[in-house]
Amino acid sequence: MCYVRGQPQDYDDWAAAGCTGWAYENVLPYFRRSENNDHLAGRYHGADGPMRVSDGVHRHVLSEAFVRAAQEVSIPGRNAPIQFNADFNGEQQSGVGFYQIMSYRGERSSTARSFLAGALSRPNLTIRTDCQVRRVIFEERRAIGVAAMRPDGAETIFYASGEVILSAGAFMSPKLLMLSGVGPAATLKHFGIPVVHDSPNVGENYQDHFLAPVDVHLKSPISLMGQDRGLNAVLNGLQWLVYRTGPLASNVVEAGGFFDLDGDGRPDIQLNGIPISSAGALHPTSTCAMGPDPDSVLDPALKVRGVEGVRVVDGSVMPKVVRGNTTAPIIMIAERAADLIRGRVAPAAEPVDEVAAA
Repeated sequence: MCYVRGQPQDYDDWAAAGCTGWAYENVLPYFRRSENNDHLAGRYHGADGPMRVSDGVHRHVLSEAFVRAAQEVSIPGRNAPIQFNADFNGEQQSGVGFYQIMSYRGERSSTARSFLAGALSRPNLTIRTDCQVRRVIFEERRAIGVAAMRPDGAETIFYASGEVILSAGAFMSPKLLMLSGVGPAATLKHFGIPVVHDSPNVGENYQDHFLAPVDVHLKSPISLMGQDRGLNAVLNGLQWLVYRTGPLASNVVEAGGFFDLDGDGRPDIQLNGIPISSAGALHPTSTCAMGPDPDSVLDPALKVRGVEGVRVVDGSVMPKVVRGNTTAPIIMIAERAADLIRGRVAPAAEPVDEVAAA
């Protein structure tokens, strides 16, 4: 739920590596297009997109203590005090503060609610649930559809009049390509899969964020532990139903910060202050990475190299994982992909200063 885009340099690095059209100034309009921010606007934020972004309505006492404590120390090894940052997606990422989150009035603004719900009545959209895609169907080197397994176990072919778009994520998109015959030829032959195109980097280049949890013992039971049990659960549920506030309105990861420990001018570590026993996180990317060279899985238009009529649109397309959470960048990728698929001209970034809406 944390709305974190990464650093502008992340996207400039993509462009410098040959991914034309993916520099920060190219992608910023797509971040803004999807965003409906409660109080930030101007150059860095959108105010009329489908996805609600807001400050969390619940701030736990431990989250507030984390932010205050961070400002009382300096970065180790340097006399550099940690500054409060009111907007991790603005002019700079470094500092400590409270995350904006994808929510509205204490309720999550999921991508399904923000983007899909409003499109359900469209005549060109049909949703099939409990239907597992097994592979892309090719004629020669052109994709003509997908084979899917219905709940009864029978296979159905869905034919494509235009393109096939894979959006199955950093694990399943490369798997589907390989099951379809697009991948490392030696691997495909080993499993008896006919080779459509030898693409050696399908499924390679996996990148993620390393998580190192640090749990502490509190002097008194003030964390979120136990707030989902017994009388606490009943009271918290009533508070949320009536006021849309309280612990159930929390995204748990309410506060954090980004810190430059190696002194190169770019934060290289993210710390989260979590008022509960920490758990794992997963930000998988880059297994169908775009790039300029022939061995890249995708070209910068997200088309699968070596075949026709297939694109990939998810976190697997990142040539390098961004320095931050990945949900907002993946939504941006989808926004840009929509323009690429429809052949629309990319919007321009607004060269104005950021302002706060009243």
